[in-house]
Amino acid sequence: MFSRLIHSFIKNLSTIFATLVILISLTAFYNNTLVVNSLPDSYNPGLVLTDQDFHSLPLQFSSIEKIQRYFEIQGSILATYRVQIGLGLPDLGVDDPNNDLLLRSNTFPELPTYLQPKFTAGPITGQTISVAEFIWKLSREDMGNGCHLNYKDLCVNNRELPMNPAFIIAFIQKENSLSFGPCSKPDADTNSACGLGKPGTFNSINTLQYRLDRAVGYLCRDIPRATSTNFNERALAISRSCYDANDLYEGSPENPDWKYFKGFYKQLYYSIRLLRLRSEQCKIGGTYAFVTAGGQFQVGNTVNIQGQNIVLQNGITCAMYIYTPGSQQNFYNIFKSIRGAEDFTNIRGLPADFRPAKAFLPRKVIQ
Repeated sequence: MFSRLIHSFIKNLSTIFATLVILISLTAFYNNTLVVNSLPDSYNPGLVLTDQDFHSLPLQFSSIEKIQRYFEIQGSILATYRVQIGLGLPDLGVDDPNNDLLLRSNTFPELPTYLQPKFTAGPITGQTISVAEFIWKLSREDMGNGCHLNYKDLCVNNRELPMNPAFIIAFIQKENSLSFGPCSKPDADTNSACGLGKPGTFNSINTLQYRLDRAVGYLCRDIPRATSTNFNERALAISRSCYDANDLYEGSPENPDWKYFKGFYKQLYYSIRLLRLRSEQCKIGGTYAFVTAGGQFQVGNTVNIQGQNIVLQNGITCAMYIYTPGSQQNFYNIFKSIRGAEDFTNIRGLPADFRPAKAFLPRKVIQ
């Protein structure tokens, strides 16, 4: 009897010890190798996110499949929406992937093909792909590459330094609430909380398709007089923003240039690469710096944003203020809520294009 008790005690003790070893090992793995969260603990207007945040690879967004799963869990229209690749307008007979604001191949023919849109986006022009695949290609593959039209040494190169897909997801959410939440869902047009225009004025503004066409507000400007009852004031404001003819009061003109930047593909393709080039300009500074009435946008400089003096502490923060000259706290909150800063590649020395065989399912964002 006594020997059986001793044997049972030793057996249970072994089980307990083995369990403790596993728990300790798992704790060490998760604490020391899996997640590195570099996002500032609180919002800092001079450092909205760190360079590591911008270039990291969060586990839940570490493949096309995981990004797709995220949108499905959120019930977002982006889970089913298809992106048509191409910069041109079919009605003009123009669909040249090299028709790009940032680089034209005949300007710098000595550049490698993986930096030229003609060769990176060209092969799939006219095809449709999922939003998840598009985000991945833009952030991690050659499609996101390109060089500044005027500076051949100022380039975006995902082969050397890819970007964080979570940045794009948060960026879309900040600009047009399409990544998660009630206004991202297929039935958003029936939801009064999504801010549809009043009948007889701007009927189509804020509909789901309207927001998809202006996914990140590229070349859209907030012009107070766009809703003025004075026809001349309204017409002038509208002609400088991103309205279609059917968005306007009867007789008001549309912006004739806006159609070149309308559509989910063009909005993301232009804006993300532009942000990255702006980030590099901010780092270099000097003659490369972007200059406005608020100051010279260069890392280390102080600029005035809506009456607030802000010291620009890194390139992407600087670029975000050039793109949207206002508070970036909403972006910070969104990026934090989707765990965009959680990285698992750098401590273990994994390659930038590492794709895990298994990963956690993304959590649903609580509204």
